[in-house]
Amino acid sequence: MHDKPNRFALGAFECLVFNDYRQEYDYDTLANNLSAEQLAQALASQGIQGDQTTLDYNVLLVKTGEHTILVDSGIRDGALPKQMQAAGIAPGDIDMIYLTHADGDHISGLADEKGKPDYPNARIVMWQNMWDLWSAENVLAENENAPEYFIRHVVPVIKDRVKPVALDTEFLPGFQAIFGRGHSAGHSALRITSAGETLLHIGDAIHHLLHIAYPELLCSWDRARAPDEMINTRRQLFKRAVDENALVFGSHLPFPALGWITAKENGWQWQTMER
Repeated sequence: MHDKPNRFALGAFECLVFNDYRQEYDYDTLANNLSAEQLAQALASQGIQGDQTTLDYNVLLVKTGEHTILVDSGIRDGALPKQMQAAGIAPGDIDMIYLTHADGDHISGLADEKGKPDYPNARIVMWQNMWDLWSAENVLAENENAPEYFIRHVVPVIKDRVKPVALDTEFLPGFQAIFGRGHSAGHSALRITSAGETLLHIGDAIHHLLHIAYPELLCSWDRARAPDEMINTRRQLFKRAVDENALVFGSHLPFPALGWITAKENGWQWQTMER
């Protein structure tokens, strides 16, 4: 666990990355559509040894000078609140939270099971499609993949502070929701620009650097949802990152989860941003 945030500038914006949580996974969970032999070959091609890897759970915070924006809220009982406090940021300082999707590790830090909000002053922004899906009546009974924590515990707390937004339209100067569906219904990515610099927050479009070299590899949870869409979305995001020379942030990439995607023959590769 990294107990101090990584600080960096994006144009005129001050940014911090917090390491909220870490968890080990078997590689066959992250490449669930490969045989054991195919997986071994893919790992060997990237110089990866062993059967397991540790995924980081990272959260991005952006200070624009006028607003303090959290992108996702982290997991319930994660390290984010203490790390923010140590960095001099109080929950009341957060005036906007953008949600990439409704999985528990991205939203359960918004409210506890008793209905207490963690960020009472924050406007909650998300793609209109995500809000329409998971705030609908009877959605838990009608959709077996519905995010239960979000629907039961978060929606009642945030419903009066939600701002659903359209894709590719600025909801704040320099901030646009962009298409990222595939990992889960309603999942979006976020494009942030300042003073000619661009960052793409791609959320859970990928979980491991292996997915950049092999965008067709599917995590077990991706495979159960929208596999073809996941692969196409990755390719679209990777191409956009290259075309815009954008810094890329991935929620579960190795802390500080920042780098550039560059094109190579028949694919892409990752260049880590030095801390």
